[in-house]
Amino acid sequence: TYTLLTLIDIGLPPQHEAARHGAQLLLEVMLGETVDDKFRQRLADLDRCIVGMLLRIGVYFGIDETRLEAIVENLLAERMEDNAWNCRRQRRPKPHHSSFHTTFNVLEGLREYVEAGTGQQIEAVLQAEQAALEFMRQHKLFRSDKSDAVIHPKFTLFSFPYRWHYDVLRGLSYFARANAAKEPRLQEAMELLHNRQRKDGFWPVQNRYAGKEFFHMEKIGGPSRWNTLRAWRVLRWWTS
Repeated sequence: TYTLLTLIDIGLPPQHEAARHGAQLLLEVMLGETVDDKFRQRLADLDRCIVGMLLRIGVYFGIDETRLEAIVENLLAERMEDNAWNCRRQRRPKPHHSSFHTTFNVLEGLREYVEAGTGQQIEAVLQAEQAALEFMRQHKLFRSDKSDAVIHPKFTLFSFPYRWHYDVLRGLSYFARANAAKEPRLQEAMELLHNRQRKDGFWPVQNRYAGKEFFHMEKIGGPSRWNTLRAWRVLRWWTS
């Protein structure tokens, strides 16, 4: 799963035969070949983070739309009361607050679905996306909406590949991709982005998360081509 997500992030063409085969195999193993009772039960049992990833991979590589529509329907039904998502929604004790990690794993899948332009639930997805982005604005992308404290120090460290983890650069990258409204509640996150730029003009990779890697693309603390590209995309959106 992480390998396919990284290949998407670095721009592998969606027509790539081996990757398409891998995506097809992943959906078959995780959910099944057809939308039946067994498929729906597997879908209900999976964490929403994983479901969001499967949607993103499936849409990007052009996998059977019937299954993808069922995934979208499930994700729309699984929103929390605060309009975002949490992997632990079905667990006990039930969480009362959405997870930034889960929310962006889901949003990235839904955004892929919207951009494909062929889905049957695009309008409902866009409404859910706007509500989730408002949830993030209420938190200034990394702060508690109650105490204004930084929710977790790692939210302010930029990683790549980011796996299932959220950080401010991932959040800003999504706002830029969706061409979301620019407003004062995002200003502090943008200042953090500016402050992370190195003297040589690059942005660093500051953190590495667990997951199978065939090789390390960049050194921790060193200049990151990928984070620099992502940062410049954010700045282009912010200043446009």
